[in-house]
Amino acid sequence: MPVFISAVSGKGGAGKTTAVILIAGEYALLGKRVLLIDADGRQNLHEWWERCEAKDNMPDGIDLVTAARQDTIQQVLDAEASEYDVVIMDSPGQDSVVRDTIIQSSTWSSRRSNRTRMRSRRQAKLSKPQRRSPTRPGT
Repeated sequence: MPVFISAVSGKGGAGKTTAVILIAGEYALLGKRVLLIDADGRQNLHEWWERCEAKDNMPDGIDLVTAARQDTIQQVLDAEASEYDVVIMDSPGQDSVVRDTIIQSSTWSSRRSNRTRMRSRRQAKLSKPQRRSPTRPGT
């Protein structure tokens, strides 16, 4: 049974596609068969794939399927996923039924909400050591 990984964020430009490409490459280098599912309507993962083809630089052990609708994603998962060791899904950068389907289908999902990000920043500020002003002798 394959491992299902998804890159999910509520906004575009968060680096989801880049993370998907890098994770897929690492699994492929380990000899795993990887299926990429481009479920983002912007098709950046598909564009990367076409550039690889144009340069005659196709990655070994990685296949790509474009599926930007909920029913299409489910069909790909049902029909093709079992042939691979790892399935990595690139999601759209917005709240949608497609994103929910991707999350539900994942063994592991990389996602971070704005609330978590805000909490992390707040905790980082609180954990910074406070600078003390130097004390003068005799004061």
